[in-house]
Amino acid sequence: MKGSRGMSLILPNSSVALIIHSGWETVYMISEKIPKPQIGKKLGDLSFPWESQEPEETDEQALHRLLQEEVDQHGDLRISEPRILCALSVHGVATRCYVACYRGGSQDTWGTHAGIEYDPLGFQSLEILRGTKPRRDGIDPMFQSFLAEKERRAERGPRAGY
Repeated sequence: MKGSRGMSLILPNSSVALIIHSGWETVYMISEKIPKPQIGKKLGDLSFPWESQEPEETDEQALHRLLQEEVDQHGDLRISEPRILCALSVHGVATRCYVACYRGGSQDTWGTHAGIEYDPLGFQSLEILRGTKPRRDGIDPMFQSFLAEKERRAERGPRAGY
């Protein structure tokens, strides 16, 4: 989504978000630095890495770009294959939220847009996420889906996967 002075912004048709967890107990978080109220993003909002999709861009391509821009510019972070967690509409934008498990590499990592579009917070406990406001619009239903998946996996036992 790009805009210039005097021109209205064009809303993206779709976006992808990624919850990277470590053992279902911590998740990678960022804090938004550039407000975009038309898509529910305010200065200082707590968020998961989340990226608007370019026209003709697949989810896989957008997730790859999201990882480089918002999480790990050097490709040192190892995660499981992202799997779809939920789909929702946020301010009219079709959003698919994926989940992946941290598998290794530096946890002190940031993407190419760190300090410009967002501040990296790294892996944060679920308790911090539950208590921290403000949160970007759309984060709460994604977090609830994450907690429900965590509970389903706990019921199935330790071999339930990612």
